[in-house]
Amino acid sequence: MDTPRALPAPWLGGTPDLDIEALLRQLDADRSTGDRRDLALVLRYAAGRLADAESKILFARLPEHLLRAQLVLDIAIEWRIPTVERWAVAWLEAIGRPYLRTRWSSRSRDGRERRDRRTRDGDVTAVGRYGEGAVFGTARGVIASWSADGEIRTLACMPDGAQVLALASDGDRVVAVGEHCAVMTAGWPAGPSSPERRANLVAVAVADGVVGCGDEEGMIRRWHGGSGWSKPIAGHGAGRVVAVTLRVGAVVAVWEDGSVAALDEKRGAWVPEASLGGPVSAAAWDDAGERLAYIRTGERLIRVDGRPIRSQPGPRLLAWSADGRLASSGTNHRIAVGPVDGPLGRLGTEERTDAMVFVGRSSLVTAHRDHLVQWDLALSGSEDPALVNDPVSAIGLSGADPGGAAIGTESGRLIVHLGDGTASTATETRVPPTIKGIAPYGRGWLVATSRGAYEWNPGTPPRQFAAGLCNAVVTRLGRPVYARGPDVRYADGPRVTRMPATIARLRAAPDGTLAVQDVTGDLRIITEDGRERDMAAGADELIAAVPGGALALRRQPETEIVHWPAPHRPARLSAEPQQLVPWGTGEFVGAYERGTAVIHASPDGVTVVAASLSTSRQVAAYGNHLVAADGIRRTGYELRRPGRDSGDGRVLLTASTDGDAAVVRVAGGLPVRLDPAVVRTLRERAGQDTLQAQSEAVGLAGDLGDALWSAGLAAEFDRARGDDPERPVRLQLEFADGAPDWLADLPWELLHRQYAPLMWFAEPPATLVRVVPHEAAPIPAPATPRLLVMRDSDRALDPVGRAYEDIRRRTRSTTIRLVHGAPVRYPDDAQADLVHLWAHARPDGVRIGGVLHSNDAVADTLAAQGPRLVVLVGCSSAALARLLVTRGVEAVVGMRAKVYNRTVVPLVEGLTTAVVRGEPVDRAFAAALRQYVLTGQPGAAAVPVLYLRAGSSGVIFGGEPQ
Repeated sequence: MDTPRALPAPWLGGTPDLDIEALLRQLDADRSTGDRRDLALVLRYAAGRLADAESKILFARLPEHLLRAQLVLDIAIEWRIPTVERWAVAWLEAIGRPYLRTRWSSRSRDGRERRDRRTRDGDVTAVGRYGEGAVFGTARGVIASWSADGEIRTLACMPDGAQVLALASDGDRVVAVGEHCAVMTAGWPAGPSSPERRANLVAVAVADGVVGCGDEEGMIRRWHGGSGWSKPIAGHGAGRVVAVTLRVGAVVAVWEDGSVAALDEKRGAWVPEASLGGPVSAAAWDDAGERLAYIRTGERLIRVDGRPIRSQPGPRLLAWSADGRLASSGTNHRIAVGPVDGPLGRLGTEERTDAMVFVGRSSLVTAHRDHLVQWDLALSGSEDPALVNDPVSAIGLSGADPGGAAIGTESGRLIVHLGDGTASTATETRVPPTIKGIAPYGRGWLVATSRGAYEWNPGTPPRQFAAGLCNAVVTRLGRPVYARGPDVRYADGPRVTRMPATIARLRAAPDGTLAVQDVTGDLRIITEDGRERDMAAGADELIAAVPGGALALRRQPETEIVHWPAPHRPARLSAEPQQLVPWGTGEFVGAYERGTAVIHASPDGVTVVAASLSTSRQVAAYGNHLVAADGIRRTGYELRRPGRDSGDGRVLLTASTDGDAAVVRVAGGLPVRLDPAVVRTLRERAGQDTLQAQSEAVGLAGDLGDALWSAGLAAEFDRARGDDPERPVRLQLEFADGAPDWLADLPWELLHRQYAPLMWFAEPPATLVRVVPHEAAPIPAPATPRLLVMRDSDRALDPVGRAYEDIRRRTRSTTIRLVHGAPVRYPDDAQADLVHLWAHARPDGVRIGGVLHSNDAVADTLAAQGPRLVVLVGCSSAALARLLVTRGVEAVVGMRAKVYNRTVVPLVEGLTTAVVRGEPVDRAFAAALRQYVLTGQPGAAAVPVLYLRAGSSGVIFGGEPQ
């Protein structure tokens, strides 16, 4: 019977061009798990982002379902939903085209942002409440709703396309006002139309069929269904009207000079209410029109009814909630939210807020240009203060930490993002602003700033090696080179060349070719042997130096990629990137206002290889990784090209040593040198039989796991799972010839990512087997496996009899045939397909009947029985387990450290039962290991090890040997 899938994968057996509406109906019909609810929410959120037509135009040649899958992945990474992340990657693998595998994102770290949309009708200029959603107006005169289902629906358009400057709502009735005294309503057939043209209307309120509005000249207008528009009424105060409200049908207004007054309709006169003590830049009435919040021009204080309640840098906007909370937004990209007299919560919006409104009790909608964001204020979490109001100005990538990056900001901060995106606060430092460029140098970085050039090794203070304006740094054949003014120099002194004007760009090719461009456009190529060649590029922008003295250029105004000397005609781009950097042979990465794209330039034009719809302004690429930034947002990607080996379910690891250091190669990648201090401490802790030592061992194994994940293990998991997000993955660990015993004695079974479950217990599980090469043909699997149980006569092993009885009872319903009715000390000539050996052991042998037998002797004896599976229940029997596989046994379980026979019984029993049912031995081992851990035995997960013959399918019984 098949196990129900956690999430549907419609592309399995079907097309990857999914029917999203049908999938959403399926998910909505069964919302029994959080995973299904999360996927439905992310799919709807992705639909909103994809609805941005301008984004789709840029990458029109890519299938829409590919862009949609990419968006689902982006959002899953932003929201930290691993299950949906795996689902999206599997969908992308099923599509089979290259894609940008999002690895990490700084976006929405506090977990509050739940959805966002980009409008298609211009920048948002005003927002208001509208039922359970929001209503907004744009610079192009469009009035639209953003409903709870995530859809944007146009409600009306302003006369002559006038810009909306303010709007208000009363239930389903919406009134928008704007340029040239334009008025438009929605949901109100008998509502007001535009009065005679006059000044721009800048404030409006509506309640109980009455509309009040004010203009930029301080005049007030009132509309009532029975009498229409009143004549313009001169204001009580001076300057524009900042805010209006309606109180029992009477208009109450705030003017720019700080005057507040209510209009007495009967007398046609103003009744002064208050003076706010000076000019005001912003004001807002609460829903009842009783409480007034305001900001005096040029001040940091926010006042309510004359009393200061909070201070904020550059406050600009105010909004009241229905329950009396006040939101205030300032120039520091923070929004403070809370009761007038209560504690404040803060949102880091990562961009300027141009308008905001409360929706319901727990949501705040903000707008910046064409970007709408809804924040869920009910969710807990801490905001990410990093880089707020401090945009990224430079990015550097290197091979020292694949997927990681060095980030430089306008204020001079230097921050290292590790391969998983974690910002390493321990290594953060500062240099004088502004950072102009970052280049890898050894295991550190070169940094160019407006005040000098620096060498920086994270964890140590930056070392300045040049003073003055430095626009660029590069590494040329291992030597640091910098551009200061018109000069190009090596860091150790010698001048390389001098240009006519200040240098703007500096590029180096792997063969030492150096390309230099100054601010006037002049270009110079310098070969490794010192030969120079000049050319006038004019408006052409230097992109890259190419080995042999060639260049890649970017030609304006319609961007073309030009190669010099010109081997073929220029390749024209379909859209204008804000930055373009080279990546591989003939490929480039473009940072676009509507996305990030990998493009390939050829004589036939430009092909979009892969793209993400996440906006970027800066990009950097190295190896197979790229990092993009938009203001303060940073995102790490890896270019994935699905191949024929996608979905094979296996990842090969090879362990070796380099001196005293452990080295691991992930698949065919570069060797990763594991931190010797971590490995040394792990060896010590793994051999100590205390709860504290075993806990420390798990943490240390997590450190090693993180290093391997960043070095390619994460990518291999994607490849191995392929198009099935629930496909189990088997890590096959192989030890290089001549590897020392201590390397095999490490608890590799504990490898995992920090703050994640051990791989064995994840869903889907990832198992680790130690594979041993063996040239002999595998022993055929019989239809009815024969089980032989051996045990020493030591009284400490008496509980084995009870365990054996339990196994015997359970095997009545299986196909196992018992060789003997009770455990035996020595085997006879009878053949066995499964052997359990319970005895005291040590690394060099096994004690049976008071005699220590060498591992070689025991291996010969057990192998002669012809078993396909052997389980060794003896302390430190892992070395014997490996030896047995070399003797022809298909799979062997041994113990790496001390084992207790009373607690290990569930492991042996569960493994045996699952294997004879035909389950792969590694998955059977994972399930049995879970039961062993549940016994409470300290360090249980680090004790058993599984060795498997290289090339084995893992199916010991019930399948064909491979």
